[in-house]
Amino acid sequence: MTSLRTHSLVLWALLLCACAPKTNVPEPPSSPRIISLAPALTSILFGLGLGPQVVGVTRFCDDPPEAQTRALVGGFSNPDLEAILSLRPTLVIGGRNPVTAALVNRLDERGIASLLLPQDTLESTYAAITAIGKATSVSEAALALSETTRSRVRVAAEAATSGLKGRRVLLVYGRRPLVVAGRGSYGDELLNLVGAVNVAAGLTVAYPEITAEEVLRLAPELVIDADMAGDDALGLWETMPGSERRRVVRVNHPGLLQPGIRAPEGLSALAAALAQPDTSTP
Repeated sequence: MTSLRTHSLVLWALLLCACAPKTNVPEPPSSPRIISLAPALTSILFGLGLGPQVVGVTRFCDDPPEAQTRALVGGFSNPDLEAILSLRPTLVIGGRNPVTAALVNRLDERGIASLLLPQDTLESTYAAITAIGKATSVSEAALALSETTRSRVRVAAEAATSGLKGRRVLLVYGRRPLVVAGRGSYGDELLNLVGAVNVAAGLTVAYPEITAEEVLRLAPELVIDADMAGDDALGLWETMPGSERRRVVRVNHPGLLQPGIRAPEGLSALAAALAQPDTSTP
């Protein structure tokens, strides 16, 4: 049950449409009551100083800690319409996926403004910050936050040691089944920034499910295990064919999962994992 739940969360967090923002916000409300349907967007809202206007979040929104004091309106794949309506929002902000797209139709019927944003690259993060700033009349703060985040990403990438260059890496988002960062994914972008080689870049799907045999064929030197389920299933790497040829490093950081203002910390966590000595516990 845990693995299925984790797999569902990984897919809803990662498989987001790479398309332009969709909005039905004609003019920013003077005193918005905002609901956020994605953790990265919640972080942006608080980063823009809009925390007091945020009245509802998902159960996965934990940054900043203050966000956990807000009313809960469900998760990625099951936002609760009744809970949302009970909070009398004037603006609902979420990622672009089939569930939120269907939800927006229900909100439209009730005259509730919405803003759906792609969340699949660092550039989409900067665009999301700008779009949220425009929709909430804090464009100046949004420009500052976007520029600061971009600068921090650049600094984190430059701080990666030269010893990381050319490392053959497999970045894993889910263990059962194995979901990895393929070509064009956010994880692929992070690996490229630190100079590592994404062994799954030859796979045309951004977040493919692969088999143990394919892991053996891809022959990574290092596996970065970023599964949200925790450490309980790490033993599977020891029993997988070719385990003696690779190291496995556990990295649990939300900045690796979804683009947002925590991306610089996620990038630093990735670089630190890549730099760990060969004595790391598999």
